[in-house]
Amino acid sequence: MKWIRALIEYRPGTADDAGGYVAHMNRMGAESDFLSFAGDAFFLTEDKVRDFLDDLVRAKNQAFFVAELPDRLIGQVTLESSPRPRLGHAAELRIGVARPFWGQGVAKQLMALAVDFFEANDELTRLALEVSLRNERGIALYRRFGFAEEGIKRKAFKVGGQYDDLVIMARIKDI
Repeated sequence: MKWIRALIEYRPGTADDAGGYVAHMNRMGAESDFLSFAGDAFFLTEDKVRDFLDDLVRAKNQAFFVAELPDRLIGQVTLESSPRPRLGHAAELRIGVARPFWGQGVAKQLMALAVDFFEANDELTRLALEVSLRNERGIALYRRFGFAEEGIKRKAFKVGGQYDDLVIMARIKDI
């Protein structure tokens, strides 16, 4: 796996990544119980994703970064914010890495890009996320990047008939 890491490119994403994004999300849906969908049931079409990504990359207070091998996306992170003035200072972070690359530093690199964007952005003061209470590695990673737990959403997630709690975490910028 070490030689593959040398092939991974980390870069800002574009709307042209829509096809790879949909394929990546469908692969992750089959690999992980930490997503809101299973299998290849990703809920957006490539055209809808293209529009979504185009809006993301055009906004000053939003971002999209990818990790890719020459033939496919293996990870992505988005920072989504509201266009409403009273909410535009807060972004929601969503990150996903293909299972074969868990523990290989891909999520760490994507988080570094996301946090750097957040810290450099004058419009953002809050970066939040939700993570499964069972995702101990994810929670540890987010803590290393300065996220603190704000609360628990009890029985917010249901996988295979089992309820799961979600941890709300945020990183707040001093202003």
